[in-house]
Amino acid sequence: MKNQLTTFTSGASNWLEQWLGSIEQSELSKKLYPHFKVRVACIKRRPARHDAFEMLLYMGLNHIDPIMKQKPFMGRTKGELTFIFPERWLGVAEQGSFMGRLNKHPDAVKGKITQVNIITSCPLILTNIDAPSIRVITFSDDNEYDGDTGKKSQCLS
Repeated sequence: MKNQLTTFTSGASNWLEQWLGSIEQSELSKKLYPHFKVRVACIKRRPARHDAFEMLLYMGLNHIDPIMKQKPFMGRTKGELTFIFPERWLGVAEQGSFMGRLNKHPDAVKGKITQVNIITSCPLILTNIDAPSIRVITFSDDNEYDGDTGKKSQCLS
């Protein structure tokens, strides 16, 4: 399956499946991550601080520390983990090693994790994911976040 660019408007009843539902695990992904399926949405321009993500930002936070420290998850581990902008809670080096640490996590190796969903805009996380596992998400208001103010920077003058 080719990398897809998908534009969404708000109001999806099941936004996670709408964004990630048709991503199939490639053969390369099966080799890279043999313990679980990986599905990633790359948010092209909308920043994590956008109101649309406000209620979702902490999703997955409680799993990040155990992943980075290779400690078992507290309580019952579900088969599916979802992370929303995990880069907010990771240092730069940790961003680059996040998927590798998740792949080696004791609960992943034991088969307790069957699927990992990530919503991110972090290039360091994305470089560890094969292209067919990534869907690029755009929104109708993305032009507001293109970084081009039309003004020359005062720092450059």
